[in-house]
Amino acid sequence: MPVRTLVALALVAVTGHGLLAQQSDAAAKVGDLLVIRMTGDLAKQYARRTGSPQETEASAGLTIETTATIEQKLDGGRIRIEHRSHIVRDGHQARLVTLTAIVDSAKFTTDLTPRGTSIYASPADHKNGAHPRTTTEDTKTLRLELSELKGLKLRTWTLAEEVGN
Repeated sequence: MPVRTLVALALVAVTGHGLLAQQSDAAAKVGDLLVIRMTGDLAKQYARRTGSPQETEASAGLTIETTATIEQKLDGGRIRIEHRSHIVRDGHQARLVTLTAIVDSAKFTTDLTPRGTSIYASPADHKNGAHPRTTTEDTKTLRLELSELKGLKLRTWTLAEEVGN
């Protein structure tokens, strides 16, 4: 199989489309990582807090992917998730952006990357000549799409004091 075909297949596997089996109702455990895909009002508000003003102005159709941690399993199939992002820019005070949400576990999907799939750490690795690694076991990735601000809290924290090195 040509190298370009293998690269394309690996990139498809990493992004969670095409060849991956997608299942709903993931068996999520406390401590698991979850890939969150933010769109709509949530993506705009998140970009406003984490990006530059120019990036936020061009936010029509914006999609942001990041990770969160499953912090707590609640009754009725609900799960509390949390995300933290440290923001440090030249000339600005250090900040922390947090997202906390309680979501229905039925909204989770699971992507399966089969054992033996060649993957790159990032799409740029192929262009830079890096070699892919081959998965040694089936890998499941939990995913969730969020677009509304309802049912979640997006907070921005500013460093008030720092002690030590």
